[in-house]
Amino acid sequence: MFDFEFLSIEMLTTPVGLVAAVSLLTQFTKDIIDKVNKVPTKYVVYAYAEILMFAMVLITKEVSKFQCSDWLSQIVVVILNGVVVAMASMKSFEEITGYVIRKQMARIQRDINSLK
Repeated sequence: MFDFEFLSIEMLTTPVGLVAAVSLLTQFTKDIIDKVNKVPTKYVVYAYAEILMFAMVLITKEVSKFQCSDWLSQIVVVILNGVVVAMASMKSFEEITGYVIRKQMARIQRDINSLK
C-alpha cells in the first residue's frame, strides 16, 4: 500500500504547501461562500492565507522563540507572508485558467483566419 500524504504539517510550513492549501480551500469553498454571502474571492483568499499563516506559526511553536518586544515585528512579518501566499495563490489560478483561455482564443483565431 502507498504511504504518502498530499498535504502534511511539514508541507504546510513551506510556501508551496501554503499556496496549494489556500488554492484548494478557495476553489472548494468559493461556490458555497458565494451562495451565502457575496464576498469577492480575493478577500476569501486573503482570509485563508492569513488564517493558515498564523495557524502554522502557532502549530510549529515559532511564537515561543520571540521576546515580547519582537511580537509586533513577528505579527507584521506573518501578515506580509500571508499577503505573499494569497497573491501567489491568486496568480497560480489565473495562470492555469488564463492558459486555457489563451489556447481557446488561439484556436478561434486560427478558425477565423482559415475562413478568410
